[in-house]
Amino acid sequence: MMCEDFYYEDDIKTDVIDKCVDYMLADRSILNFQLIPNAEKSLSNEQKYPDFKKLKKFAYFRLSAVPSLWRKSELMRYTNKNDTPWEWEYFGSLRTWLNSNKVYCRSSSADCIFNYDDEHGGA
Repeated sequence: MMCEDFYYEDDIKTDVIDKCVDYMLADRSILNFQLIPNAEKSLSNEQKYPDFKKLKKFAYFRLSAVPSLWRKSELMRYTNKNDTPWEWEYFGSLRTWLNSNKVYCRSSSADCIFNYDDEHGGA
């Protein structure tokens, strides 16, 4: 999933995305892989997958409109038809706190999978 304000500026590392698909096929409890880093305070110490860090269970923005690879059935489960995109990120993240789904984001020390100009709003 990707919102319109994320314009990629370089080749996307599809080999890493393919590995994420493999990880998701092997572990049905993975909700998504966010392809860009998240705030350090949201991250657990677990780093099961190379260059990805697990988000804490009670972290905000476990659901995010950043470029991500999703398990579609779970995406639909956490999407309320009346949510605005901002409500979806906030309340949808709170909804995930009630289960054991795992969310991973790209480590800030890893190479970019999806390069965009975040200093200028992604455009």
